[in-house]
Amino acid sequence: MKRHRYPLLGLLTGCLALTGCGSEGAGGKGSVEFSTWGEAYIEEQIPAADFEDGWTVKYSKFLVVIGGIVVADESGAVGAESKETILVNHVSPGVKSLVKLEGIEAKA
Repeated sequence: MKRHRYPLLGLLTGCLALTGCGSEGAGGKGSVEFSTWGEAYIEEQIPAADFEDGWTVKYSKFLVVIGGIVVADESGAVGAESKETILVNHVSPGVKSLVKLEGIEAKA
């Protein structure tokens, strides 16, 4: 089998929406939304062209557990967090929303 390096998942993306940005002390609040998704190799299959023997790999499940999402500033002060644990099957196509954290103090 030929070794093929590719990113396994487009896992835990960062901020899809961060509003209320500004310099420290400027006031205001914002929100941030986290999501994840599988790549084509997970959602569809690893094609035969990637293997010397011509086989393919198709997943029936590709489960990932994500939890303990924390938004903090560079000093470590926590602005928001989710202690929830989320089970995601990356074989299901498309973006999967994890959590939206709201009311975060706007800071640089």
